[in-house]
Amino acid sequence: HTGEILDASFSPDGASVATASADGTARVWDATMDSPSIVMPGPMAPWTNAVFTKDSKRVILAGADNHVRILEAATGQPVSELSGHPGPVVAMDLSSDGPKLATAGTDKIARVWDASSWKMSREFRGHVAPLLPWHSAPTVSSSRRHLMTDRLASLTSLRARPSPFSPGIPH
Repeated sequence: HTGEILDASFSPDGASVATASADGTARVWDATMDSPSIVMPGPMAPWTNAVFTKDSKRVILAGADNHVRILEAATGQPVSELSGHPGPVVAMDLSSDGPKLATAGTDKIARVWDASSWKMSREFRGHVAPLLPWHSAPTVSSSRRHLMTDRLASLTSLRARPSPFSPGIPH
């Protein structure tokens, strides 16, 4: 990379490392080598996060261009693109067993996506500040029943329909 590395994560099988950089590239590295095996050019904006799917076959990349992209880890070929955030996506979490992806950004919105169809399943508005990775990365519980966001520890059920008093809005 020629810019700062903003995020790095190991694949669940331990064989690879994905890095997201301010230079607008993401890379997948063989964990035993010193050079990248795949270089993925970015969207003319920094990649902010990188995470592997639970089977280690795909890399999910969040970008400062308001999109999340899913790519084949072995080739860098695009699989899907998630859009809907009106601001940069700066944090994300994949549930421990893989079927839910939570994304959050400077737009004060958290979204939950179905990782089999890559369709948005829920949107959570009402946060009082941008959702930034160092203090409010979205976290999906291992049971996939709850999403936690922001410094105030906003905990929301992913199963129950939210009440009118909850920031969660079903889709």
